[in-house]
Amino acid sequence: MKILQCCTGCVCLVLVICLAGCCAPEIVSLPSATPLPTTFVSPAPSDVPLPGSPTPPATLKVSTSTPYPGRFGAVRITEQSVVGAYWSEGGQSVIYATSGERDGTIGRWWQYIVSAGERHPIEPPFNLNPEIWVQLEASYVEDAFVWFGGGISPSGARVVYNRLPLGHNYTPAPDEIYFPPYEAWTARLDGSDAGSLHSYCPYLVQAIWLDQERRILLVCSYEGGGGLSIANVDGSPPSDPLGGLAISHWAALAPDETKLAFPDAFGTLRIAFLDSGEIRPVAQWGYMPNWSPDSRRLYYQHATEFADYLADIRVYDLDTGTDVLLRPWPSYEPVDTLSVPTGGIFVVSPQENAAISEDRGLWLVRWSP
Repeated sequence: MKILQCCTGCVCLVLVICLAGCCAPEIVSLPSATPLPTTFVSPAPSDVPLPGSPTPPATLKVSTSTPYPGRFGAVRITEQSVVGAYWSEGGQSVIYATSGERDGTIGRWWQYIVSAGERHPIEPPFNLNPEIWVQLEASYVEDAFVWFGGGISPSGARVVYNRLPLGHNYTPAPDEIYFPPYEAWTARLDGSDAGSLHSYCPYLVQAIWLDQERRILLVCSYEGGGGLSIANVDGSPPSDPLGGLAISHWAALAPDETKLAFPDAFGTLRIAFLDSGEIRPVAQWGYMPNWSPDSRRLYYQHATEFADYLADIRVYDLDTGTDVLLRPWPSYEPVDTLSVPTGGIFVVSPQENAAISEDRGLWLVRWSP
């Protein structure tokens, strides 16, 4: 099962690695995940505050400067901070995780039923033991990467993570500028069969699994633009499909695994055709690309250089080369307008009629029925 996914933040976005069980993990199918004993149903969902939580802000309203064809408004799914979200059941529902603490760790998991406008709590998609990261000597672990940035393979069989080289024990001097030589590694969910993927990956931003989980597309960064490579689970040397071109923000692999969409370090959204080596520009200041199920259309957010807190939603057709505006930039009134910020959560439905987007909570934004 392929999962459309996205996590909070921007490049160097909150990503990280998953926890795993010391024994064989129990994998829970998300669409049929067993609800917790307590359910929550409301025509206009809002989160149940955790004990001691501040009063959530008033519900936002959506407004635009001018009407436009195909606008079906937006629905606020939750007011709480969201670590990540993705579509499930072919676009019938949304799975998301709210933030439990200020450090961005996951608090609770929810399933939102689009047709009913209702949500209920669910169990996490995998049972993971955080002690696995001690065993693997993982350098850091953040929830967003574990669950939404590719830290766990789609089948739940393997994990990918950062760690220092075996035997590394260098201690920098107090005034020394030092960049730890982190590597990218992979292992099975129980911690076995661990091996190096890439000898230099300062900060593992994103992992995209392909070729039936035999290869992993890695986005590694430290600050600013990141580097992209395709690593092999069997340990053979990685390759660079972009010829050293630096990327920024979030990359997206087409379902047919022949095309990769990404914003480069200068803010230009591009498509790399992995078979031919062609790299095609799509739009300046394009971010958060999402592919259609047939790999023929690319949805993305489009902003401007100095106003990336708001963005249009656009779609680019590969066959015709046309670029269509689906939802224009709303008039920005901080109290009562839904913005579509770049660099946050933006995931298009498999039905291609709506997206989930982050703005002081999580929203369902539609452009067709």
